[in-house]
Amino acid sequence: MLARLQTETTPHKLGAHNWKEVLKARYRITGSEANRRLADTEMLAPRQALTGQPLPPVLAITADTQALGVLTPGHVEVIRKAVARQ
Repeated sequence: MLARLQTETTPHKLGAHNWKEVLKARYRITGSEANRRLADTEMLAPRQALTGQPLPPVLAITADTQALGVLTPGHVEVIRKAVARQ
C-alpha cells in the first residue's frame, strides 16, 4: 500500500515534509516504526526501472512469504538486516 502511494503522490501533497512524517501522522506510530516500514517497503515492494519496466522486489521470496502471513514484521527486519550486511 505504501509503495503504491509513493508512486501516486508526494509527501508534500499530503502536507508533510517526508514519508516518515506521513506515516507517523496517519498511523500514529513512532519514528523508528515509520523508518522500519519504509525500509521494508524499499525491499519488499515491486519496483520500476527507469524505462518503466516492472521489476520484482529486492527480496522477492521474502515479500511472497510475508504476503502469505508466514513472516512477521520482526522476521522481515532480521532478514533485511542480514542481507544488508553481505
